[in-house]
Amino acid sequence: MIRGYFTFILLIVMAISCKENNKLSPPSDLISKEQFTAILADIRLLEGAYTTRYARVDSSALSIDSYYLKLFQAHGVSKERFTESYNWYALNQTKMLEIEEAVVLKLSEMQATSIDTSITPISAVDTIKPKVKVNQ
Repeated sequence: MIRGYFTFILLIVMAISCKENNKLSPPSDLISKEQFTAILADIRLLEGAYTTRYARVDSSALSIDSYYLKLFQAHGVSKERFTESYNWYALNQTKMLEIEEAVVLKLSEMQATSIDTSITPISAVDTIKPKVKVNQ
């Protein structure tokens, strides 16, 4: 009787350990870190634009799913491939942290290059002479 329980527990432990090892091996079509970073940056931009117009991504009357699909098509990946890659990177926290940091850096660079440089600084405004004569 005890031997039967021991064998049963051993089989469960082996099954769980095999399952854990499978999670740690990357999928055969894993998206590269560089491409995954680009996709995540675009997803963050999409979700930011979407939530600016609608209250929340997950509760809007208009679904964001079609926008995700277009985004995945633009990057040449399927939703399934993205999901599998995302799950694998999420299990490998060091790699996911590197990707998240790269996404933040990419978005920061995009923001810095989009700043309007045609705006006149305040110090330059101080040197502009008024068009109307001021009585002194």
